[in-house]
Formats: sequence, structure tokens, C-alpha cells
Amino acid sequence: MISQQALISILIAVSEELVKLAEADDWEAFSVLEFSRQTQLKTLDLGNVDLAEHAHNQVQTKMEQLIQLNEKLGNICREQRSETMTELQTLTAGNKAKKAYS
Repeated sequence: MISQQALISILIAVSEELVKLAEADDWEAFSVLEFSRQTQLKTLDLGNVDLAEHAHNQVQTKMEQLIQLNEKLGNICREQRSETMTELQTLTAGNKAKKAYS
């Protein structure tokens, strides 16, 4: 069984890869990897972990890094959603104009 600390490191690496995919607009690969990441996130359970102070500080630092990556992913996805909605509105307006002149 993988340790919770190792799982956090894996989640950080996966999240960093997701940021790269999102920035490259590779939403298909993003979707597949995000599903895997969500599955892994569900197994993360720090409630019953007994850690020494040094290990606790390491976990805290890694969790802060993971939270920052999650926030960055959220921002990128919200921006993409906004751009997609704008494009859709433009297409819808274009279709209405086309129908009006048909």
C-alpha cells in the first residue's frame, strides 16, 4: 500500500501535468488524467496518519503545494469555460443572423 506522503507527491506530479495539458489546450488528455487524479484524491486520508513533527511539516508543505496547483487548475478551467461560452454566444448570434436573412 502506498503511503499518504507518497500519494501526495504523486498527486502533485499529476496536477503539474494537468496544468501543462490545460495550458496546451489538450482537453481530451486533460479529462482522462483528471479522472485518474480524482480517483486518487478520494483515497487521500490524512485524518488517521500519525506523523513526527518533521514529517508533519513536510506533509503540510506538500499539501499547500497541491492546494496551489488545484487553485491554478481551477483558474485555468474557469478561463477556458468563459472563452468557450463567448465562442458559443458568437456562434449562436451568427446563426440567428443567418436565419434572419434566409
